[in-house]
Amino acid sequence: IEIAQGDYIGFLDSDGDTFNVDALKNFEDTINNYNNPDLVIGRQTKIDPWGNHSYVNAKMLSNADSIEPHNKWLIWTMSLMNKVFSRKKLLKNGLKMNLLSYGSDGAFVLPFAYSCDNIAGCPHEIISYNKRIFSEGYSISQTSTIETLNDYLKVHDIIYTAFIEYSIKYRNKYSN
Repeated sequence: IEIAQGDYIGFLDSDGDTFNVDALKNFEDTINNYNNPDLVIGRQTKIDPWGNHSYVNAKMLSNADSIEPHNKWLIWTMSLMNKVFSRKKLLKNGLKMNLLSYGSDGAFVLPFAYSCDNIAGCPHEIISYNKRIFSEGYSISQTSTIETLNDYLKVHDIIYTAFIEYSIKYRNKYSN
């Protein structure tokens, strides 16, 4: 995050997931159309041996012109990969990626979203997520260990704390 040069940062896993051909152009168009939002959320497709499946929650958000940080669909779209983040906002917040064996995307995305003033949907397919199946070897998120359980609890605490802080600010902002 500190050494990135662009105004926005996007993430991509190294296990075969791919940005769709016009993904970055579509993000750029959304950024320009919505006055440089802090966060932009696009559509995401899962590819597995049974076909291609659109993530319904990401699709709902991608169709929205303006998204509140407390939107109920956000909790179900914690993946980093169908989003771009304002680098300026990331640096201002001092947000870092938690190195956890489980749930690190959620521990990054939701606290960031709760700090956003402007979240926009990008109504285009952004990423194809290649879901590994058990017969191809387990991914870290498909295994259960004490470490993954402890990380799951850490992620819960990070998200819960960030939401409580957001809720207090939101209540104070709109109490008048």
